[in-house]
Amino acid sequence: MKVCTDSCLFGAYVNPGFSEHIVDIGCGTGLLSLMLAQRFEARITAIELDKEASLEAAYNIHKSPWMDRIRLIQGDIRQSHILNSTGKTDTLICNPPFHEHQLTGKDSRRNTAHHTNTLSFEELAKVSCNLLTDQGQAYFLIPAYASVRFKNIFEANQLFISRQCLISNFLHTNPFRIILELRRSKQDIITDHLTIYEVPGTYTRRTLELLKPYYLYL
Repeated sequence: MKVCTDSCLFGAYVNPGFSEHIVDIGCGTGLLSLMLAQRFEARITAIELDKEASLEAAYNIHKSPWMDRIRLIQGDIRQSHILNSTGKTDTLICNPPFHEHQLTGKDSRRNTAHHTNTLSFEELAKVSCNLLTDQGQAYFLIPAYASVRFKNIFEANQLFISRQCLISNFLHTNPFRIILELRRSKQDIITDHLTIYEVPGTYTRRTLELLKPYYLYL
């Protein structure tokens, strides 16, 4: 599955600060784990359900300068032995599957990555609650249309939005993705806005600043 701009922006935007341990749920080919390992010194546990994707992640991690700080687990985060082996974390990141009650395609691996059939928001909220330390923070990249439902489900599990970044393609278009930061304590929500393009094919200055440390050619 190809790397997309909004996932790269997510990895560049997230700020775990001085976290000692980061958990990446559904790491895919390891993109977010590698981006965070480049910027921060934390230990990272990357978890991926799909065997073929985890093999790609293992290859990418092994070829990186940060392989000693990234631990890869191939398995289902909902299973108790995976949760127990992962341990508590200061920071959790996840670009979850988000299509609900929609038609799936012929590619079963892509369906797993994009549809909530294998990991619903309810299950993700429970897993997040089990993994986070009391002062921990969780980051998610979700579609804008799912934000209200996501918020309600996570609040029911005592995880509350503390910051949100609304991502739009252009200044005049509505947000299509939202980066959410959640914590255990309820507080005023800080709202940020990120526009990807000035005009088609030309990134905004802020997008360039976020992506430049990771892209070879900008």
